[in-house]
Amino acid sequence: MDLYRYFAIEHRNDAVIARAVDFHLDSAIHINFARQELLQIIDRLEPTTLVIDLQNVKRLSSSMIEALLVVQARGTKTSIRLTMTESLGSVFKTLKLDRTPFRIFASNDEATVNTFQPKSYYDVCGRLSPPDEEYDMTLPGP
Repeated sequence: MDLYRYFAIEHRNDAVIARAVDFHLDSAIHINFARQELLQIIDRLEPTTLVIDLQNVKRLSSSMIEALLVVQARGTKTSIRLTMTESLGSVFKTLKLDRTPFRIFASNDEATVNTFQPKSYYDVCGRLSPPDEEYDMTLPGP
């Protein structure tokens, strides 16, 4: 079993769930350690999907949101998903962080279902383009 101070780790399918242990992630010192733990989880476990469970968190500072963005940027091979309460989710929606870079779910079960995510990208107009697998790449016949 993996032992961390700020997150309890659970393995589910090909996903790793990191459940926040503290109710308040708003102290600068705690946030630095929490960010380091999340980065260690990505480096050591190399999960395909990392679900960061914030459902027990009552207070979250902007520094913790910044730490989550750092973790997202570092985990280029890992799909980062968040689970949180509706009230905390509304903060992420207000900041327009609910679709990109994070996908937010109401429960860990929802977040771990279908953990395979094809790669999408943004085109030059800023629109989300579907993965190439969704396009028929064959040329029409003569």
